[in-house]
Amino acid sequence: FWLKPAQTTSQNLPFRAQPAAMADDDQPKKRTFRKFSYRGIDLDKLLDMSNQDLMELFRARQRRKFSRGIKRA
Repeated sequence: FWLKPAQTTSQNLPFRAQPAAMADDDQPKKRTFRKFSYRGIDLDKLLDMSNQDLMELFRARQRRKFSRGIKRA
């Protein structure tokens, strides 16, 4: 009573081992990036702000560290 080796079909292959022919289209998917915002202010506006305006958004600990100068640990 010898066991037969399992047939390899596309159904029992792991996801990353699926043949390329099973892809939906030849075109790559368009990546959608998440828009970054800090406390409701978009990244573009944050980059344009002065350090003083930016400090007003921070909490006390960050304001204190920012005012004393940011040092690398």
